Amino acid sequence: MNPFRFFIVSSLFLFGSTAVTAQEHETKTTETVHEGNAKAEHADQAGEHGEHEFKHFSIGAAFTHAHISSVVNSEGDKEWLNLPSYGLYFNYWLNKKWGIGLHSDIIIEEFDVEDPNADEHQAAKSTSEEASATIERGMPVAAAVVLMYQPLEHLVLVAGAGMEFSKHEDFALIRLGVDIPFEMGHHWEVFGTATYDINIDAYDSYNLGLGVAKRF
Repeated sequence: MNPFRFFIVSSLFLFGSTAVTAQEHETKTTETVHEGNAKAEHADQAGEHGEHEFKHFSIGAAFTHAHISSVVNSEGDKEWLNLPSYGLYFNYWLNKKWGIGLHSDIIIEEFDVEDPNADEHQAAKSTSEEASATIERGMPVAAAVVLMYQPLEHLVLVAGAGMEFSKHEDFALIRLGVDIPFEMGHHWEVFGTATYDINIDAYDSYNLGLGVAKRF
């Protein structure tokens, strides 16, 4: 074969092989980039879906202060006291509006309150006995089953009933309250809480505090 013709044919073959190889590499690179972008988009969508997925359960804790107007001091005088307390809350949300929960708290103090039924208790005693005019409370624990309604994003209305337990005496209670939650991401939230407890045949109190909760 003519050397010049051999050189031309060889050059064309080499050029064609190089072009095909380059085209295959470009195609594979493009496919890899598209696949990577698709995976990243899918991961972003999954993360966004998980972030906004509705969670039915939540558990929260709060540091609060119980405000009681009928505390009786050591001199026998009635006074208003603010007592430290802690709250623990277990909730189940039926949907985005309605939920039920078990809300409990403990006042970490011992104190006496005025007995609103002291006269009746004295009348029930014999003439030789004297009924106490106060009710002793030793670090009482309140627990209430509540119904929750969330009409607005940052407003939850609470109402329920339960018991307040103490080593001295137990009382039934009615609880009314308001929570103000703020989402912090990853299903965490902080909330302000205000509740009013009516202890039947004992005393009333209201609690103000701040807490943190996790939905799951």
